Amino acid sequence: MAEPAQSPLVVSDLLAAVGEVMLNWGYLEVEMLKKLEASGHSLLPRVAPIQQWRTASVRCASDVSAWTDEIERAAQIRNQLAHGFVGGYAQPVDGHPCVICRDIDGERKRITYASLKAAAQSIDLLRLRLRREPDDLLRALSDAR
Repeated sequence: MAEPAQSPLVVSDLLAAVGEVMLNWGYLEVEMLKKLEASGHSLLPRVAPIQQWRTASVRCASDVSAWTDEIERAAQIRNQLAHGFVGGYAQPVDGHPCVICRDIDGERKRITYASLKAAAQSIDLLRLRLRREPDDLLRALSDAR
């Protein structure tokens, strides 16, 4: 039986992919804060941007639920990395480089290198699309009259 092909990745490649997800998430948060501020929402320095977005989207004059859903999906992998990162394997036995994260139930989950790269790209595209939206995207219901 043939051995699985070994990945040419090294640990620094794997960690760079984690960093790319985290940096792109930070850039997305900056864009979210810009939209919140431009729509007249007071920014709260100790409240996470995603939480401020959630609150504003409920009070919003337009339907931004699709944006909120997409941001929430993007947050899942970011949250696993930020709050549950355990380690990683650049050259695992099965040949699929991955990081290991602990979810809120304590279960360990694998996130492959390919999934990290896809998540980083997806988050960045989300940021670019959000940037093109009107600045008053999240205007409050009381401002819409």
